[in-house]
Amino acid sequence: MARGTFLTESERSTIIKCLASGETALQISKKLGRDPRTVKSFINDPSRKYVRPKGAYKTSVTPRERTRLKRAVNRTPLSTSKRLFEEAGIPMKCKTTRCRVLKSIASVKKPRATPLLTTKHRQARLQWAWDNIKREFGHVIWTDEARATLGGPDGWSRGWITHDVSVPGRTRRQQGGGGVMFWAGIVSGELIGPFRVAKGVKMDFKE
Repeated sequence: MARGTFLTESERSTIIKCLASGETALQISKKLGRDPRTVKSFINDPSRKYVRPKGAYKTSVTPRERTRLKRAVNRTPLSTSKRLFEEAGIPMKCKTTRCRVLKSIASVKKPRATPLLTTKHRQARLQWAWDNIKREFGHVIWTDEARATLGGPDGWSRGWITHDVSVPGRTRRQQGGGGVMFWAGIVSGELIGPFRVAKGVKMDFKE
């Protein structure tokens, strides 16, 4: 979660006055429109002030490392900052430093969404339906498979893309993603499965 702005001198004075009048930290936070934890932190230690760490983020990597980092972004688009630093062979930094460095050469983008069914797909399905309209499907097994993952839906994926490169299309789980594949079928109203598909098995009409 992103952090908010620091308390201003006016807000600090307001907190002190409200405390003197007997108000609680929750009441003060509502009055100021601030997070209660921010107000409680100030109450616990009013003399504490945030000091930004010294050193520029841009000097965290050398020009040669920056070049290797840009090549890594081009080779593996939509990757995380940690993976890009590992691909470039650069000593690992904290997440904030990695993102600051990458912002100078790339930006975070979501993959370009592609249509699930194109016009060609729809026409082919309609033609198949007309060709098989009189077929008896009582003895036909209808099957489908699905992949269970811990990384969330495909739409959640996002990563770093260099500024001068177009955003690639979305890569789905069936195109190399991790997870566990399940298969099931149905025939004459009877369910077959579901079964877990062993790794490396290609699900097609020959299996």
